[in-house]
Amino acid sequence: MINSVIVIGHLGKDPEVKYNDDGTPIARFSVACNEVWSNNGQKKERTHWFKCIAFGKLAELTEQYLKKGSRVGIHGALQYRAWDDNGSTRSTIEIKVRELQFLSTPDNSPEDAAPNDDIPF
Repeated sequence: MINSVIVIGHLGKDPEVKYNDDGTPIARFSVACNEVWSNNGQKKERTHWFKCIAFGKLAELTEQYLKKGSRVGIHGALQYRAWDDNGSTRSTIEIKVRELQFLSTPDNSPEDAAPNDDIPF
């Protein structure tokens, strides 16, 4: 069985970092990816949002180097999580980050990042 996801996009807001009981940092952030297509000669666009979670050193790097608008490449696995919220069950699907690639620095706006036409998606 394979559970592998690759996403390239921009952060929607600054990462939120918290620490669990043993002091391990946990970063949560969302990445936006745009989809563009034509329909009857008319350009259409849709934004997809992906929730991401990183642990340990990856969480620390996320907190240190990423800000809203940063362009990133994420490789990870889809993870289902459920919890009880005052008697009702809540759930989410998120990307558990295994690898993180910084494609723009906080000092560079996403528009300054050169497009990479070699990426097949």
